[in-house]
Amino acid sequence: VRNLKVLDRRDYCPKLAALSPVRQKLGLRTGLNTLERLPKAAECDAAMIGVFHKPYVKKYVEIFADRYRRLVIVKGNEGTPEIFGKCRMWVCEEGEVNEEIVDPAYFGVDYEKNFERIGSERLIAETKEPSEALRKLARFNAAVWLYAAGKAKSVGEGMEQVNSEK
Repeated sequence: VRNLKVLDRRDYCPKLAALSPVRQKLGLRTGLNTLERLPKAAECDAAMIGVFHKPYVKKYVEIFADRYRRLVIVKGNEGTPEIFGKCRMWVCEEGEVNEEIVDPAYFGVDYEKNFERIGSERLIAETKEPSEALRKLARFNAAVWLYAAGKAKSVGEGMEQVNSEK
């Protein structure tokens, strides 16, 4: 995998990491949840970030758009860029912001979120042998990433690319 870098915030910003348990206990999500992703950490010219509250979209455009050729902001699962169901997405490119609606069901992805606590053994087993629904969801999210990076002209084209490599 090229241009991918994972940084543990406990290493690069211990004070921010120390706030995580407080944030989780209170159930809060802040702008820091996006800022901590360190824009341009891998010198990419495209980025995808998640947003929880729609008013933050404008703020994120102001903060991040000029750093990238293409910025995609997703109102995904609980403010992350991961998509589990129908959601909004804003594509920022060449000074313009276009809002789109994406729906995994349109692409045959029928994934039901489950809030059941699972142990590490089951998590490892699911990772090694994911269900077909989880595989479809992963392919869909990969297609969205391809679209966000500009490697596909649409999420549909991204799905074609991802499904052709099965």
